[in-house]
Amino acid sequence: MPADQHRLAHAKHNIDFLKTIYCTPDFHDWKVTAAFYSSVHLIEYLISVRGSVVFEGRTVSAQSSDDVRGQLDNRSTHQLRNQIVSGDSFFVSIHAQYNQLYKHCLTARYKQYSWSEQNAKLLIATTLKPIVNFV
Repeated sequence: MPADQHRLAHAKHNIDFLKTIYCTPDFHDWKVTAAFYSSVHLIEYLISVRGSVVFEGRTVSAQSSDDVRGQLDNRSTHQLRNQIVSGDSFFVSIHAQYNQLYKHCLTARYKQYSWSEQNAKLLIATTLKPIVNFV
């Protein structure tokens, strides 16, 4: 399977998982986490399809954010992807949503696992859905 199709399939897999837990009364932290990782694979899919990104003002040939890491930078893949999404004008309409998901996922995983159903669903509706629609 080509890399771009693998990324898209992985995103769909995560979204399908999110759908299975979305209406359960528990595990709202995992809903947030699944939404974020769905967005990760959607972003990586878009990078792969485009074949390049703008990173710190330079256009870089890349099939993934890992390629940028290998060529230019030693930051974590998450940090690089955040920089790409925030700095590449292609992503301008979804960078705020992606960054929100990233920050809330960190909170859900490492600081506060207790989320209200309303807050989790509102976050998903206002962040993941626009990213899915962008793709």
